[in-house]
Amino acid sequence: MEPERPLLQQRVWRWVSVLAVTAAYLLVAFHPYEWRSPLVENHAEWLANGGLRFSAPGIVQTGAAPAWLDSVRRSHRLDIFLRVRPETVSQSGPARIFTISKDPHLRNLTVGQQSDRLVLRIRTSATNANGLPQREIPGVFSDLRWLDLFVSISPGRLRVAVDGQTRLDEPLPEAPLAAFETSYLLALGNELTGDRPWLGDVAQATVTTAEMRVEYVDPGRLKLSPWLRRSHDVPWLVPFRKMNLGDNIVNVLGFVPFGALVGWLVLERRRRLPLWTILPVVFLSFGIEVVQLWIPARYPSVEDLLLNTLGGALGLLVARTVWAVRHTSTTRSGRC
Repeated sequence: MEPERPLLQQRVWRWVSVLAVTAAYLLVAFHPYEWRSPLVENHAEWLANGGLRFSAPGIVQTGAAPAWLDSVRRSHRLDIFLRVRPETVSQSGPARIFTISKDPHLRNLTVGQQSDRLVLRIRTSATNANGLPQREIPGVFSDLRWLDLFVSISPGRLRVAVDGQTRLDEPLPEAPLAAFETSYLLALGNELTGDRPWLGDVAQATVTTAEMRVEYVDPGRLKLSPWLRRSHDVPWLVPFRKMNLGDNIVNVLGFVPFGALVGWLVLERRRRLPLWTILPVVFLSFGIEVVQLWIPARYPSVEDLLLNTLGGALGLLVARTVWAVRHTSTTRSGRC
């Protein structure tokens, strides 16, 4: 009966090791431990007399990228007219009134509010992919009244007018809109991630290009879903579109220890690594990505899942190599 006790102790040690390492991974992955449902009620509403109201966080958006974005890239001409009334001066983010973007980090153009300042971000050859550095016009929203905002972009020139008065007139590159992405959606009242809400009323949102004029505060132009998905970033379902070398290295190396542990425990019992040995790595990474839907500061990514799996596979290789070296050394010692 005595040999059973060491065997039992070994099994307990294996389970404790796996659970402890898994817990460590979860503690790191779920930081900063702020939990909330990714779906909240969309408070945007169409008014009976026309226009939109955002009395609480909401969004209306196009179902697909505007067809005129390709024309804008060719002509480098775009005019945007907004008739709006803010609900409060205490809005930040900047709070998105009008945006053509993918998420808080990638955009073509955004008109927003930061306290009493009008904020404008335009993606050009002189800015980064987020339209930074941004332009700010102070005092625009100091009064909670109806405002006419006009943004005009043309080759070599940017002009912004408030209530018919020019408040910004400065040079742009001769081909300012060549960097525009034609896949981004247009939205009013929020960022596509739902975490940059603007509160107020929108009576008019008109886009004029070299080829067409579109009024977006018209029935059928924009989609108003009953639910708003709120997150820090849009989940990356298509991997490796936004490369970050540092994050990629961390995602690979971070799962090497877990893969090595799993591999070593399997080798102790089977002396080989079946194909299913990678499944614990996949399940752990997949579980982390899914749970991150409920953490506003984190976001799931297929890219992370693939890189974590690669790291786990490298860990299995490390375990197999160390095991083979150890087994060879033991065999040679036995022969001596």
